[in-house]
Amino acid sequence: MIPLLSVIHFIALAFLIAAYLSILILSIMYLATPLFVRVPYIPIPQEVLENIFIALELDNASTLYDMGSGDGRVLIYAAEQMPGAKYFGIEKAPFPFVIATYNLYSRKLLKKLKPRIVLLREDFFDPDLSRATHIFAYLFPDAMDSVLERLKKSAASK
Repeated sequence: MIPLLSVIHFIALAFLIAAYLSILILSIMYLATPLFVRVPYIPIPQEVLENIFIALELDNASTLYDMGSGDGRVLIYAAEQMPGAKYFGIEKAPFPFVIATYNLYSRKLLKKLKPRIVLLREDFFDPDLSRATHIFAYLFPDAMDSVLERLKKSAASK
């Protein structure tokens, strides 16, 4: 018979190894982010979320696209304030995408608002924005210029 203390030590060691591997994988994803995208991951300060929400002027019929949604904090905040709207987060980098997915699960928003919040792991030049009533982007100037150019071309073709 195996002593109970040995079993407990084995389980604790397994959890410790899993935690270390998780941290290692997330660290590699974070460090590899520049290989996937031109824009670094810079979180929006929590204290400006209310101002962003006010400026967006969302209502229950709104469809918001967050271009380069990072950890999803704009989507989460907006969904908490205006649960009737639809939200799409576009994020290409794996690290912020994983963090955004975790943030949605940890707040249990996915359960309540799953049809309303969709995270897409793709380049923000790829999605069809024709359903968007609002587009939000928190990007560096070069990337913002590229997004604006795409939006101008899209608007001119309609």
